[in-house]
Amino acid sequence: MMCIKIFAVIAFLTVADAKPSSIIKKYYYDHHNTSLVRNDDYVNANRRQYAANIDYYRMEIENFQESYLDRVFSMEYQKDALVKEITRVDEKLYPLTLLSDFTKMCVNSFKTPIPSVDWVKGQMNWCMVSASNKNASLTSDMETTKRSLERHYDNDFENKISNCEPFSVNGSMPMNYTLCLVDAVSETDAYTLRNQKQFSNELESAKNLAKNYIKTLQECTFGVHNTTISIISEANTRIEKCIHVTDDYPICGRYFCYDIYRIPAASIDPKNATMPNPFYGRNQTYNCLMLDIV
Repeated sequence: MMCIKIFAVIAFLTVADAKPSSIIKKYYYDHHNTSLVRNDDYVNANRRQYAANIDYYRMEIENFQESYLDRVFSMEYQKDALVKEITRVDEKLYPLTLLSDFTKMCVNSFKTPIPSVDWVKGQMNWCMVSASNKNASLTSDMETTKRSLERHYDNDFENKISNCEPFSVNGSMPMNYTLCLVDAVSETDAYTLRNQKQFSNELESAKNLAKNYIKTLQECTFGVHNTTISIISEANTRIEKCIHVTDDYPICGRYFCYDIYRIPAASIDPKNATMPNPFYGRNQTYNCLMLDIV
């Protein structure tokens, strides 16, 4: 009976001694697994941040391109204004062709130089297309910088993480695994910072260059606008003078020339073979010249 009690006590002590050992082992493995999980979370969190960096670059490039193109094609309103002006002039002149043969002759004689709607549209579109074609070149450096950062994330960073894997397999060196990951992230963060500074400089440079392109565009569209309005104004003036010629020069009746040369009556001598040359000093001549003797 005494032997049985002693054996029972020994067995109890054995179990009691074994229990703390199993608890310690369980704690160690749970703690080690938790560290691995936290390391994975740490790496994944940085991956998400790196993906966000690329998305930010992409958004900046897209916003820049959209803003630039908006400024380029805002010139559409100038094109529309010119088209409306030409249409208005045509609507104004057409009824004059119906009044009489004389007014029709005046309109047809001086309307021809007025640009057509198709010409205005073509010239304005050429200005805008020339400027819009610069869009890709404006962002080419930024695109290159973005791809460089993507390659670093996809290759360099992931290779560094892979090189840390042996430490995670060896359960006796969890701290080495963590430090290895920290080094990989630190190096990548340093590269990211340099890349971001480069991207910012390229963005500012692109903005300055875009201003020059927009200025060139404005000069181009202004040239078309100014030429069109000047021709319309000159044509209207000539048509008006032509129509009112009978009021100013009743002796000439229905005959009219836009070029009028005033000559003093005293300079006219029927007995002299020469007289003042009305074409002297002119850079351009037309089909006829009207002499206004005063």
